[in-house]
Amino acid sequence: REAKDLMNRLVEDKLEGIETRQVVVSGYVPDEIMKQLESSGADMVVMGTNGRRGLNRLLLGSVAESIIKTSTVPVMIVRPGTAPASGSR
Repeated sequence: REAKDLMNRLVEDKLEGIETRQVVVSGYVPDEIMKQLESSGADMVVMGTNGRRGLNRLLLGSVAESIIKTSTVPVMIVRPGTAPASGSR
């Protein structure tokens, strides 16, 4: 419940006027994201990445990379610390 409340607050603050859907599920992350994507009819996926590089990425894998490879809709990846240009959403 706390995770869903936090997501709702973030979406309300940052994405006013854009239709979104927030879901909290358990399981293997790439599989769960793809299940939600397939059932939602979404036009696009926007997801964050921690930006790991090198050996850490090789050993830990990349959820974002998995989604990019399997998604049938465009995927936008947002790295930590990036922010939209002034006046844009």
